[in-house]
Amino acid sequence: MGHMFSRIYAAFRTVGIPEEAAQSAAEALSADHLATKEDINRAEKELGGKIEQVDKNLTQEIAELAKRLAVHDWMLKTMFGMLASLFGAAVTILIKIFWPS
Repeated sequence: MGHMFSRIYAAFRTVGIPEEAAQSAAEALSADHLATKEDINRAEKELGGKIEQVDKNLTQEIAELAKRLAVHDWMLKTMFGMLASLFGAAVTILIKIFWPS
């Protein structure tokens, strides 16, 4: 048992924690399982770079989707405009057929 492990274990046992629970807790809190400031800085750098890359990729994908949406929006508006024109022409023809002047 490492020195830190022994001290943590002893502290838990002193306050009445059962032996197995004290041992498990001491193992979980031992230095082997704790991160150093260097570990945290390294992880932050690695994650920061990955997060920046994901953000850049998402920004590009969103811009591409916005372009596609604009094209689809234009296509739908054009189609509805054409349908409205065709409907208007059909109504005009039907009126001339059924109610001639």
